[in-house]
Amino acid sequence: MNAHGLKPVHGAVVETCIYVCVAETAPDFDTFASAVQPFLAQHQLDTCKVAHESSIVAKDNWKLVFENNRECYPCEGSPPELLNSFVENHSVAGVADGDDPALTAFWDRCEAGGLPSRLLMAENSQFRMTRIQQSVR
Repeated sequence: MNAHGLKPVHGAVVETCIYVCVAETAPDFDTFASAVQPFLAQHQLDTCKVAHESSIVAKDNWKLVFENNRECYPCEGSPPELLNSFVENHSVAGVADGDDPALTAFWDRCEAGGLPSRLLMAENSQFRMTRIQQSVR
């Protein structure tokens, strides 16, 4: 590594997804891994193939969008409202007052089929996840 200027990084795999941390000291990953594993497991990612790709056009500085929230860098300091650049439903962002009946019905159907779905946020806001319903237009 020294001959090529590479530095060691921390890494982990959860359900075939590779997570990398470049910090000298990695934060706790086990809490996130335990939370995300049930969301991913049902999809059998090790047998998946790409069937469709799409692009989202963000009419702003794409790098700032990703740095500020999409990759959760740094989630701890970013307000949940930043998710509004990604989703239109504030219940999914964790900032809505009350439940969205359509979203709750979607979560109920998913969970009846064995798919964890409801919004899950780490106590320290380090991560948040949910299953969202994609509108087909």
